[in-house]
Amino acid sequence: MGSTAAAVSGISRPIFAFYIMTVGMAYLEPDAMRKVSKYSIILFLIGLLTCFSNIFQHYIYGLVGERAMNNLREALFSGLLLQHKVCISHYCI
Repeated sequence: MGSTAAAVSGISRPIFAFYIMTVGMAYLEPDAMRKVSKYSIILFLIGLLTCFSNIFQHYIYGLVGERAMNNLREALFSGLLLQHKVCISHYCI
């Protein structure tokens, strides 16, 4: 899910750049007001989609990182406890 949001976020930048250039070229045409309005709405929608996909991406990757860190801490702590138990049983205090 996070990778899908990252892909949407990544593909939106070239599309955004394309529409920025299209708006710049639309100012040279006779019916510029209509075309620029249409492209501006498209740019707004792409920006909105990018905003939500970035938030979702960072949220999902944050959850994954939190769970991975929790698993690592549990593994290290259980190994530490096991090591301490072995030392006590052999009078290694």
